[in-house]
Amino acid sequence: MASSPIPADSNPLGFQPNFSCKYSVLLDQPISSVFPIIATTEGCESVTRLSKLCTAFELGKRDDVAVPRSASLRDSHFRTVPAHETTEGQKDIHVLPRQSFKMTETIPILFGIIRQNVILSGTLTWDEPAGLALYETITDGGIQVHKLREIEAVEGGKTRVTEVIHGKCPSWLRLIVERAASHGHKAHMDLYHTLFQ
Repeated sequence: MASSPIPADSNPLGFQPNFSCKYSVLLDQPISSVFPIIATTEGCESVTRLSKLCTAFELGKRDDVAVPRSASLRDSHFRTVPAHETTEGQKDIHVLPRQSFKMTETIPILFGIIRQNVILSGTLTWDEPAGLALYETITDGGIQVHKLREIEAVEGGKTRVTEVIHGKCPSWLRLIVERAASHGHKAHMDLYHTLFQ
């Protein structure tokens, strides 16, 4: 018997994904150097601008979101969650920092003959003790991306960064977006080492 899809309103991602990809890189830097650049406001623009598609970037408001202590960035979404103001009288919550941003990607179409600007609104939420960061975006055309970054120390003072992308796009674009996301994701992450040179 086939299981039915999780309804978007109860899905931990906030939507039912129809494409995904995963990739990992090993960086010759300690986690104490990598995490602030790869996973926080400090490096948000630098990491984003590694993409050849990024043609404009603007940091937005920096705020905090509250999650139950039992929750993790692995099974959450925060892009549309209201900012958290106070923890007074609330014992079982964990407050995480969140950075909003806007960016423009210029996408070549028809072998680069035409270029289409795509506006993305997003947030970066992080949990340093857990070694996790969550990058979430939505385009002006409705394509949504939920990218979980796991940053972990490995032997020899190195750091492994693993990213899992789940996204949703119109069904007629799925094959194109999935192929482009997988290729672009690898190319982008393969440049992470340049942030530490």
